[in-house]
Amino acid sequence: MNTTTSIDADFKRRIEGGLKTVQAWEDPQLLADCRATIPWEDLKKDDGPFSDENDSFQHSSYSIIFFQRLCRYFKSGMTWINQPMCPQCQTTDHVKFVRTRGPETQTEIQGKASRVEVCQCTSCQNENHIAFPRYNCPRTLLQTRQGRCGEYANLFGLYCRAVGYHTRYILDMTDHVWIEVCIPNNHRGQCDYYYCMGDGCEGVVNEPSMYEAGWGKQLSYILAITPSYVMDVTPRYTRQFASHDFLARRRAITSSEDAGQAVIQQISATLLSKLSSVKQKQSIQKQCRQEEELLSSHKRLTEWTKESNLYHQGRISGATEWKVARGEAGTSSCADGNSELKDDKNQQLQHSTEYSIQTFLPSLHLTQAYIAILPRPPLAQRTQAIVVSGAACAMGIPNQLSAVVVDPQTGTILQSKSFVSLQHLEVFVVNLPATLILVVHGQLLKVKNGDRTNLLNMQHRLPLWKSDHVWDGGIIYVGVVGQTSANATPWTVCAKISDTIDPFILQWNSTASVPDLKLRIHRSTRPNAVTGRLPDSYLPLAKQVTATFAQKQAAFELFVSASSTTSPKSGQGTSIVGFCTKPGAPIYLIGAGSYPLQPTSDEWVTFVLLPAWLVPANDCKNGAAALDPVPVSPSLSYEVPLDVNQFVERLGPQLLVNTNQPIPTDVALQRKNPRLIALYFSSHWCGPCRSFTPMLIEFYSVLNEAFPTHGLEIVFVSSDRDVPSFQHYHATMPWTAIPFEPALQHLKSTLSFQFGVQGIPSLVILDAISGAVVVDARNSRGEVQQCCRLGDDAIVKQFQEWLNLLPSESREILDLLQASCHDTQVAPTLEDGCHDNAVMIKYVFHENNMDMLETCLSRRGQPITEEDWESQWRASSKDDWRIVVKTALQYVVNARREPWNPKFRIFHWSNAVADRINGVMYGLEWWCRQGLEVYSSRDDYVAWIPVHVDLEVLHARWSALLEDGTQ
Repeated sequence: MNTTTSIDADFKRRIEGGLKTVQAWEDPQLLADCRATIPWEDLKKDDGPFSDENDSFQHSSYSIIFFQRLCRYFKSGMTWINQPMCPQCQTTDHVKFVRTRGPETQTEIQGKASRVEVCQCTSCQNENHIAFPRYNCPRTLLQTRQGRCGEYANLFGLYCRAVGYHTRYILDMTDHVWIEVCIPNNHRGQCDYYYCMGDGCEGVVNEPSMYEAGWGKQLSYILAITPSYVMDVTPRYTRQFASHDFLARRRAITSSEDAGQAVIQQISATLLSKLSSVKQKQSIQKQCRQEEELLSSHKRLTEWTKESNLYHQGRISGATEWKVARGEAGTSSCADGNSELKDDKNQQLQHSTEYSIQTFLPSLHLTQAYIAILPRPPLAQRTQAIVVSGAACAMGIPNQLSAVVVDPQTGTILQSKSFVSLQHLEVFVVNLPATLILVVHGQLLKVKNGDRTNLLNMQHRLPLWKSDHVWDGGIIYVGVVGQTSANATPWTVCAKISDTIDPFILQWNSTASVPDLKLRIHRSTRPNAVTGRLPDSYLPLAKQVTATFAQKQAAFELFVSASSTTSPKSGQGTSIVGFCTKPGAPIYLIGAGSYPLQPTSDEWVTFVLLPAWLVPANDCKNGAAALDPVPVSPSLSYEVPLDVNQFVERLGPQLLVNTNQPIPTDVALQRKNPRLIALYFSSHWCGPCRSFTPMLIEFYSVLNEAFPTHGLEIVFVSSDRDVPSFQHYHATMPWTAIPFEPALQHLKSTLSFQFGVQGIPSLVILDAISGAVVVDARNSRGEVQQCCRLGDDAIVKQFQEWLNLLPSESREILDLLQASCHDTQVAPTLEDGCHDNAVMIKYVFHENNMDMLETCLSRRGQPITEEDWESQWRASSKDDWRIVVKTALQYVVNARREPWNPKFRIFHWSNAVADRINGVMYGLEWWCRQGLEVYSSRDDYVAWIPVHVDLEVLHARWSALLEDGTQ
């Protein structure tokens, strides 16, 4: 066997060893036994033995908080073994390692010990050797609860699997193992699922930088192993992927990058072939493609930034000598808990936020507007620190101040923001118009020089404001902006969180008439949750899926019009404040519980009903009809804001427009204002290249005729061997090229690595504005060949399809530029994504001259309770609520059968069974009010029964509800 084959075979054997580990976790009886040992109630308590006061701001998801607590519990029940204890001396001080042997005893064999470390005590006269078996059987480990990295990762993986997480075994080829769990992703956009690392040895979760930035490990390959597939997830854990040293370390593990990937793909293909369900195979393949896209973007990152989780501490578990020998002790400046680095991490965490800019009317029934402030909301409902008419719109996280601005005349929420310092909040407050209600909740724990200075602007703008509360116990503030202490309304409150027990409720009846409402359009945006689907009586489901945006808007407006006179207690349209949809999706209704809205990179669009003065003129005038794609007319002329610096850095300072004339790169690329820029990797000596180039020339020529400007520009990246060959080949092409100079080889290598080009011919399509990949090398060549065979119309259609793949930010910029060509006298409007919130509010109110509020608000009453809401829903929906509860109960029954199986916890709302819930008005809202979750995937909304939910309690509650309904 040659060396190359031996290296790759060893690589394969180590992966197969990890496969045996994860396959052992699939024993149903073992999973049930493991679940029985978990202290569920202690893990769910915010003040329980495994909670931490920093949980709420270290992690953005309660599912990750629960995962962190599970990790702490697991570590507390395990014993780390550096050396086994001498049974006679009852100490490990004098126990020394002697040798390693294979399993011999029946216990060692049954426990699937991979090896047995043999030790001896040098102190006592005991001549018997002390055995330390390295067990691989998870059932044995469930009894022994001791070991090192391998045993910890094996048993912790079993625990995560038993809880109900989709769990992956992570094999670090530099000799370490840990696990990852899959958590539904509501905030990261690129994937439907988020893989969160967890190291049972350290008790640490969600810190991917720990091994490289903290321990100082020289990583190479890190593989995620499941019973269904294997994936190289190294880019998640390193910021050195493009370095020569890192690639050299990988070559010590496999003979080549291609050989390593071939081994992984072969094993994955074998595992997938064993699955009987075609649907399951497709789901796994789709999930893997999404994750590969995300990992590909990580490869270009060169340092751990403040936007990343940054871990500075060396390894905790294990003896010091052992950690140093493995190179995992970290640097001295980090391993000793350097306070400056910890402060830096705290600052990073303080800047985290889940909420986008918000402007919405949470309820169309204006006579029941209210604000509720919860001093200490549970972590699972921490966004409910401030609730406005049912809309939870504050983060409630320590070390941040949440601020919500409300228009008292209509109950509209104008802003929901978080601030990391009092000075930032002051700047925001100074620019707020008078007569608006401001609600503040939160605490700043860290005091810096100057933080306690007297903030006169805050005191002038806010009656009774006391800055010291911000640090001393946290602040709850409610008041009208612009008032003074002398004329403050009776309900103005400034109190300490630490002194407040009961929620503060501010409820009022609006004196204003119902405002003129219009639909505001938020492109590339969708809510985290939805309330239900538009009833079939307004537009059948089959037609909802195929309807245009304009048809969907018309159906929704008909629904709102028909329900406008309905009493709010009937459970009909008064609580529906908009809808979201995309091509091929139904009309999902949204209510107060659907906020916040989150940006997406796909075709989702959200329509929100707002008072007309909050809706841009273009939305009022054109509505949903403006969303239909319209080809750019050749007569239009505008300048595409090309990312010049990025393209100059990638392609060099000059390009050739013909074989003899170099001109600056920015000039060459901006000649035709292209919206897309393609890199063509090719060479004259390559036969497939010579066959593909004429086809690409035809493609380029057709687009030049259809789009003389704002079309496609191509840059030739040559692999020719000499200048004459390059010049001869480029002379046949109508596009630009990187000059054939010494720098070409370096640029070509860098571009090939950056865009995953593994052979020629290859074509990579880039967004001209951002430089992001629109179509990668794996797909673009085939798409060009196919549309060229179908004719000119297919080429133009293909180009339009590529434009639809542009990042949402670039599409918005191009839409605005195109609109500016039609009307150069556009009045100022409020654009989605505006970052200057104070300016936006000034624009909204500068002509409205609202009178000062007197006594229309009072501290009285209570918002509607869960019991009241459910009672009203049941009374208004006749027998529909029974269909919802029976369907939901069936999902819980399925999950109870195998509570450790993730597939019974997740389902798409688009399937026929789930539509029995979302097809009923407020069915989804009821689902979420039960403690269950709805989140948005790329294609649909997905329901999830979180792992921390008590399935037995749900089953008993819903069964009793159905029984009660029959009496």
